Amino acid sequence: MTHSNPQRLVSTNIQMEYFLASITLFSTKRKYYSVMSDKSTLLLFLATTASIIMSPLALAKDSTKDSAESTSENSLETAIFAGGCFWCVEAALQEVPGVISAISGYAGGTGKKPTYEWVAAGRSNFREAVQVTFNPSVVSYEELLIHFWHDINPTQTNGQFADKGKQYTTAIYYNSESQKKAAEASKDQLETSGKFNQPIATVIIPETTFYPAEKYHQDYYLKNPRHFRNYEVGSGRAEYVKRVWGVDLVKKRSSKKQ
Repeated sequence: MTHSNPQRLVSTNIQMEYFLASITLFSTKRKYYSVMSDKSTLLLFLATTASIIMSPLALAKDSTKDSAESTSENSLETAIFAGGCFWCVEAALQEVPGVISAISGYAGGTGKKPTYEWVAAGRSNFREAVQVTFNPSVVSYEELLIHFWHDINPTQTNGQFADKGKQYTTAIYYNSESQKKAAEASKDQLETSGKFNQPIATVIIPETTFYPAEKYHQDYYLKNPRHFRNYEVGSGRAEYVKRVWGVDLVKKRSSKKQ
């Protein structure tokens, strides 16, 4: 059985109404064109009618475009990862194809809106974290988890590399049951891979309010490449990632446009 297209019917009806209206208008106004040749009058009528008929089609096209853009925006998803220094995690995830944005910030805590000084000093229960907005049709949540694992030491319990304290411990914050299951499966796979002699310390917990960090922390690896590189090397992260995962972070970061 075939089904009629409501949008097409509406468009066709509008065209017909405008066409009939144009005939009526032409008949009423015809006396004003008596000084013109029959050929000129006919051409004017045809041009006017074509313009009127095309208008609903243009409107329908714009409506379809707006609808597609809205659908695209609504299909985006978010994920939050805590992997120690948020500069490093942001740099690792922001360049992944399919990631729309990666924002450094604070997650997992309660109370008033945190500040960097408050969190870094360990005076809160927040972690440094990164909120990722991504297009799941380009990069899956499971793939983001792999990128996350490959940038951290998942067995460290007291922080990440040279940064010590709960604020630098690793965590995956899930916002849906599917994210929870995917994170748990990914963690189990890492645990049983035989790659590590110690248990995976990264916790998987429900997402809470995420607070973006101060503006100067955003895109830090791009705005302050030299200091960022010195930190990534000096903290021990670069050496660990190269040794365990075979990824040269210094080379990888320097290949980006600064």
